[in-house]
Amino acid sequence: MNLSLGNLQFVAKKLQVAAHNCATAKQVSAPMTAGESAVIEYLIEQKVPKSNREIVAATGIVQSWVSTVVKSLLNRGWIEIAPHKDKRVTAVRVREEVIEKANDILDVDGSIALQKLIPNAPAKQRKKIQDGLEALYLAILEENETE
Repeated sequence: MNLSLGNLQFVAKKLQVAAHNCATAKQVSAPMTAGESAVIEYLIEQKVPKSNREIVAATGIVQSWVSTVVKSLLNRGWIEIAPHKDKRVTAVRVREEVIEKANDILDVDGSIALQKLIPNAPAKQRKKIQDGLEALYLAILEENETE
């Protein structure tokens, strides 16, 4: 079998759902959506206010969904409007008191999600897959650092 774009998208979607299900196992006032998780994680990583356009570009989430997620996060009190270098642009950042709680969710051991995604796979196979995903993650990080 060759890894086709369709296969890759299928795997990415399954991983996203497994990660989301694992993240939402932690109790918050209302369950986090996958979009909320992605936006919060991105904003925490950036450490500076970001506009919706910047969030769209970095996360690959469509503009309309980012707008919905940002409104939801504002309503929850998890993010706040922040000054942006371009005064015409609205930017947001994660509130300080939320960062620690968000990191508790984002730092959940990802192997738990992998275990739930492929519970019948032998431990050796799961280990190989986890090692491969970790290598992919590090390679993507390196690429992003050189951009």
